[in-house]
Amino acid sequence: MFCSFLHSAPELRNVFARMFQTGIESWIERKTPSHKKFRMGLISHAAAVNARGVSSLDLLCKAGLRPAALFGPEHGFFGQAGPGAIVGEKRHPQLRIPIHSLYGATRTPKKIWLENLDLLVFDLQDLGVRCYTYLSTLRGVLEAASGTALRVVVADRPIPLPNHCDGPLLDPAFQSFVADVPSPMTTGMTPAEAARWLIQTLKLDVDLEVAAMTGYSRSSRRGPGWPVWRPPSPAIRSWAGATTYPATVWAEALPSLDCNRSGQQAFQVLGAIGIHASEWIHHLRRFHCDGVEFQPVRFRSRDRLYSGVQLVVRDPDSFRPVYCAAALLSTAQTLLGLDGLWTSPGSRLDFFDQLAGTSAFRKNLIAGLSIPRMTETWRKGRSAFEAARAAALIYAPRHDLN
Repeated sequence: MFCSFLHSAPELRNVFARMFQTGIESWIERKTPSHKKFRMGLISHAAAVNARGVSSLDLLCKAGLRPAALFGPEHGFFGQAGPGAIVGEKRHPQLRIPIHSLYGATRTPKKIWLENLDLLVFDLQDLGVRCYTYLSTLRGVLEAASGTALRVVVADRPIPLPNHCDGPLLDPAFQSFVADVPSPMTTGMTPAEAARWLIQTLKLDVDLEVAAMTGYSRSSRRGPGWPVWRPPSPAIRSWAGATTYPATVWAEALPSLDCNRSGQQAFQVLGAIGIHASEWIHHLRRFHCDGVEFQPVRFRSRDRLYSGVQLVVRDPDSFRPVYCAAALLSTAQTLLGLDGLWTSPGSRLDFFDQLAGTSAFRKNLIAGLSIPRMTETWRKGRSAFEAARAAALIYAPRHDLN
């Protein structure tokens, strides 16, 4: 196994003192004319931009590093496909090069697509959440490159919750494309850190080059010079929505709940028919969800009027989104009843378990297990993950996990 850093040791010591740059910008700055001879593949999407809104593809082309092929994840290279929608093969309308789909007939790069390439550049705006499929795509790319001469460059970007992990570890019996890595629900790792962890954990033989960000302080709050926020998937319309996504995504499997996916506050709210917001908030207060404030909200979705709560994250570094999800689901179960929450028409309990990466989360909620006891079971299984995560981190942690 071979791993290389973009920066030398002295450069790494100064990487945090410089003006912020995305990983792709730092990588391009350090390329030599010989790199223009490389046959490059770019795995990216419309959300991969810099502070001026210039896409990674345009930055590469401007530097004379025109890719020979493009690859698009879920939602496609142009970011326009809906959730779960199969994306077909295309050609770029201006560059006339292939755009291979990693969310179509295959979800990992085909050997024939890679055999004429020298390197793959991976540049996706991820959330650091296991069920958000870009982490699964990264795994597929690294596995496809393992044991080959193909170099993989992972260009780094900030994620909303980089300083802690939360939620149950993956139970291998529930592995799927929304739960394809042996981690908790939230990983606390940027894309490049996740690549280092995956190579170590899965024992892959990959020629990895980390294109680290410069001027990055492992912040959960958006900093000056950070990339313009473009939705990495159609409903993740804001940094705030990306932060609360792992707390409210469960509505995707439970139609008795609604996260206002089509609205401007998608994934920042959770509502239900037949629940009064004030009563829900009253029940939520006893769980002491750190870092987040619950505010009453009403919104229209799917031609129905919902009452519920808006999650306003005041302190991202103390916010535990999966603990918060457990509190939201437990109190919704109290107010709606077991059948009202879990067996309403269209409920997909199998998908709920896939999102959780285990059936224990759902079964413990139904059994009425206390949230502290439930989260204690998550912590007990996390020590090996936390040690491997610590070894993979590039940017100094802000504080210890808890």
